[in-house]
Amino acid sequence: MIVLFAACGIAVAGVLLVTASPAGRRLRTLAQSGRAIGGTAGGDGGRGQQGTSAGGDGRGGRQGATADGELPATRGDSAEDPHRAIAVIDRAAALLRIGMPPSAVTMQLAEVSDADLAAVLTRVSRSMSMGDDPQTAIGRHVGELPVPLADVLIGMGSVWAVAESAGAPAADVLERYAHSRREIAEAERERAVALAGPQATVTVLTWLPAAGLGLALLIGADPRALLGSPVGLASIGSGIILLLCGRMWMKRMLEGAS
Repeated sequence: MIVLFAACGIAVAGVLLVTASPAGRRLRTLAQSGRAIGGTAGGDGGRGQQGTSAGGDGRGGRQGATADGELPATRGDSAEDPHRAIAVIDRAAALLRIGMPPSAVTMQLAEVSDADLAAVLTRVSRSMSMGDDPQTAIGRHVGELPVPLADVLIGMGSVWAVAESAGAPAADVLERYAHSRREIAEAERERAVALAGPQATVTVLTWLPAAGLGLALLIGADPRALLGSPVGLASIGSGIILLLCGRMWMKRMLEGAS
């Protein structure tokens, strides 16, 4: 009876580790993000829709808003989703296109953004109203944001500052930058989805020996006889060595692919 309980415990632990693995959680998160993306417009078409709604609004602060005045959900609900920052760039380009000054643009963006982005954009607007260029103002205040969002916004500030210093239309430059960041984010998402399967496979293969031991106990095998023989000890030792080598090899392959 004790052997039966031990085998069942090993089997349950293996199932829990497989289903609760980081790869499985990542795959489920990406699947939910993909469903959220399905209803939104991407690429140039999304930018065109935002620009039209900004012009028709007259205020420019609620482009892309729904009938009740709230902005539609961005791609996914994750706090580190870079599409949240990319949406800010799209809205900034639309507001600049209708002639709003930079400090007013960032303040309007703060009013229609999530709480964490709104706090940062409000401080950025104050810095820009005091004379800071976009690159300096954004780089000074994005430190508290997650790294994916901060990187996108820092790039936005750099592109914006270069466009103003060169006399180029900032709206056009920001639109191109948003498009490139969106392509990068989509490529990273597709790569994560592609790697989720191999990572889950590694977890399953790692726990197969334990599951095999549990099945052996269920059918009445005596593990003491295996551990007490030189052949059994050699088999277990070589199996552990090969398992560790396989995990190290797969880890290097996954790191190289990512």
